[in-house]
Order: sequence, then C-alpha cells, then structure tokens
Amino acid sequence: SALLFGASFFLISQIYNINANNSTLVLIWTLGVFPLVYGYRSAPIAGLCSLLFYLWISLLYLERTDLNKLINIWDLYLISGISIYFIGVLHGLSEKVKHAETPFKFMGLQAVLFALFVHTFELGEYQVEKIVPVIYAISGILFLAVLLPKPLRDRLKGFQTDVSISIVALLMAGITLTTIYSPASENTYMILFNVIFLGLLTLLLYAGYSTEDMGIVNTTMFWFVLLIFARYFDFFWELLPRSLFFMLGGLVLLVISVVLERKRRELKVQFSGGEQ
Repeated sequence: SALLFGASFFLISQIYNINANNSTLVLIWTLGVFPLVYGYRSAPIAGLCSLLFYLWISLLYLERTDLNKLINIWDLYLISGISIYFIGVLHGLSEKVKHAETPFKFMGLQAVLFALFVHTFELGEYQVEKIVPVIYAISGILFLAVLLPKPLRDRLKGFQTDVSISIVALLMAGITLTTIYSPASENTYMILFNVIFLGLLTLLLYAGYSTEDMGIVNTTMFWFVLLIFARYFDFFWELLPRSLFFMLGGLVLLVISVVLERKRRELKVQFSGGEQ
C-alpha cells in the first residue's frame, strides 16, 4: 500500500506536469506512509520511510544551492544516518514501537558507513561551517543521554553498536570543530577518515560477535571488502599494468571472499548453537 500510494501520487503529479524530481513530492510520500509504520506495525515500511528520507534530502540538496554553502553533502548524509539510527534507538526503548527499531538502525548505519566510506577518498579541501560541529555534538550528547542511564541501557539490544555510532558523532564533532579553526591538508583528512572507518568496522565486528548479531557481522564484512578493494585501486592503479592489476585484483577479491564467507558461516553456526 505504501508503494501504491507513492506510485499513484507521482502518476497524478505527472498528469498535472509537475516535475517528478521535486523533493516536495518525496516528502509528501514519506509523510503519507509514515503513520503506517505504527498503524500496521510494519518494519518494511519503516525501512521504506528511511530510504525515502535519504532520497528527499538528496533532492532537496540539489534544489537548494544555499545548502551547499552551509553543509557538505557527505556530512549531511552522515548526520542524517546518525539521526535515523538514534530514532531506531528510541524505538527500542518501548515495546509498542520496537518493531521499527531494527529497520531504522539498519538504514541509519548504512548511511553512516556510506558517508564515512566516501570520506576515505580524496575529495578536495574539507570545509565546514560552525553549525556542523554543533549538530554532531548534540547528536553525540543525545546518544550519551540514552546510553549512560542503566534503566534505559538495559532495554537496548545493541548497546555496543549504539556506542560505536555515538563515538562517531563525537569524533566528527571534534574533527569539524578543529577544521574550522585549524584546517589540515587533504591527505591528512583522508588518512584520518580511513582510520575512523576502519576503527568503526572493528567496533561493529566486535559488537556483532558479542551480541551474536549476524546482521551486524554481514554489514561489517561487506564494507570491509569494499574498503580493501577501494584501497587496492588507490595504491596499485598507477603502479601495475592494467592486465596484471585486474588479475591480481580478482585473485585478492576471490581469496578475501572465500575467507570471509567461511568465517561468516562458522559464526552463523556458532550463533545458532551448532545447528546447520
């Protein structure tokens, strides 16, 4: 019904010659189906709303050129991902809306990882406005306000993962604040974000193993492979002949895939109590 609502809405918009890339249409679609998350107690619709939210901010960013001066698109995705994840954390505190916890957390985590992954590349000069570290700091403080009190913490099933996201928010607050008053070189930021991204993956892998959450483990392995592949391109694209580059790349990817898949299966069996 949520997809049908969106399809019907955009069809009517086309009839009246309204631009389909209008961010307002996506916002109306999101607001229109959002109550179904609670009315139908539907986790898939919660995931759809998160996806529509990211689509909305993307279109809005393209429409509003003034936003480009206020915040970097990747910082916007990162802040949005942290916010969606935090919404998932809040849903985990109440049994009545706990069904929406996992999709909100999943979609938020993917946005955080995607934004950090993009930051690991050379993106040119990194500039931020004074409002950006404030937003990151507020996000981190809100996380701590929920995670530190023991009565609230005991209700959450993914405490280690939640802590990892709060650490990212506070780290980004410090990095962006430092950037305003003492900007560093492009290579420095690239190295720093690679370290942060790898550190986050390590924390997530530990969290997934500790809580026996295969979803977190699978997510971590996926982004870990992407990181290795991206750095392989960065380091060896100019050094090796193209044929040798792709041959070695394919071999490395094959070996990593086999090793990680074997380890993933072992963890899955271990988490399920030894049952295949």
